[in-house]
Amino acid sequence: MHTQCPHCQTIFRINPAQLNAAEGFARCNQCHNTFNASKQLVKEPSLASRKPKPISDDELNDLPNTDEVPDLDEIFVPRRRHSLLSVLFWLLVNVAFMAALLGQYLWFAERDRVLQHPQVRPFLDRICHHLLCEVPTTRNLSQIHMDSQVARQHDVIQFDAKFSNQATFPQPYPELLLTFEDVNGQSLAQRRFTPQEYLHQQDIDRVMQPGEVVHLQLEVVDMANIIENGNLMEGYKFDFI
Repeated sequence: MHTQCPHCQTIFRINPAQLNAAEGFARCNQCHNTFNASKQLVKEPSLASRKPKPISDDELNDLPNTDEVPDLDEIFVPRRRHSLLSVLFWLLVNVAFMAALLGQYLWFAERDRVLQHPQVRPFLDRICHHLLCEVPTTRNLSQIHMDSQVARQHDVIQFDAKFSNQATFPQPYPELLLTFEDVNGQSLAQRRFTPQEYLHQQDIDRVMQPGEVVHLQLEVVDMANIIENGNLMEGYKFDFI
């Protein structure tokens, strides 16, 4: 198989493996021109055409004086130019990938802060309203404050208390942990109350709205170990959990 350089007309032997490896492209041994060898294939060359046609005096001096048809020593794989659409496509893929990573970080590391943001939360609520979904409720127990608490001792220990949601967003009703302590601050007994135990039945499926105040009455029985001489021990406290 032979190919001919279109620039200096030199004819070379070339094999199919070279054409396949370089996608048909080659570099001329004589003038170093790059050309598509697969499109310049020629039949068995005659003796008259085996020598390259002169180009210039300097180039002519460099051409071999032989009747042999030289082998094409060098193949050339051209650098492909990426189209603008290809570049834009991969750019968008990279941007989408980075956005996904950022979204995962915000969801797992900053989820509550993002969902609690006063400008982001209404936007998410509107989107979910149209998509028939529901934005997860958020919790910030530091924004729930115990406003008052009073303990009365009768046949049972009765607590009257109220707490409020001071956050700017709704959040689930908390569980309450009541702890009795001795004079050294050591825990004597604990009792845990779920929202189902202190809320009215109609409020169990609701969330606590911003500024909402919750009044509750709790009764504790079988707490003889926290009573001394007919009175409550040193102290007690409520924690939100």
